[in-house]
Amino acid sequence: MHDDEPGTVGRMLKWLYTLELSRSEGSWTSDLQLWLMADKYGLTGLMDDCRRLIVEKARSCVKDEQAFEQAVDGFVEGIEVLFIDLPDRDDVQAIREDVVEIVARMIAKKMGQLPVLEDLMREIPGFGKLLIQTLSRQGKQRRRASSSSLGSISVGSGSSASLHSPQPEKLHIPMNEDSEEEFD
Repeated sequence: MHDDEPGTVGRMLKWLYTLELSRSEGSWTSDLQLWLMADKYGLTGLMDDCRRLIVEKARSCVKDEQAFEQAVDGFVEGIEVLFIDLPDRDDVQAIREDVVEIVARMIAKKMGQLPVLEDLMREIPGFGKLLIQTLSRQGKQRRRASSSSLGSISVGSGSSASLHSPQPEKLHIPMNEDSEEEFD
């Protein structure tokens, strides 16, 4: 523990004695650091609590434009830690997906109004790809829900034809000048 940040160690010790996770001031990077420490010492309950807090902070950060503008530096730092510093494992990927799902909702509402998102997509490996996959999955779920609510329509005498949504076109979002990759 001698090489760990004293504030992070203190939060971990408080959790060990009280099973309550104290909120960190500012960005959620300190929560990611605590998650890493909990992983280091095999404290799965603390890891779960940290994950909930990280998701809650991401949700509150993107809840309204003013909150996002106030927290944008910490948000970018948190995305960097989450996608660059943390190991590629299933549990880390689950946190990434939770955070990106929240960001995807914000992007759907504010596409183009937040230039920092374009920077994140260009500069943070994996963030843009996961974001596009999440947006695509959400779009497919909405299309499925709307087409299933339409059901079947009768055509002529006694025959029935299903009403289907047209196949979605491929979406081209350049990640950089050389990118030609398309996403469903």
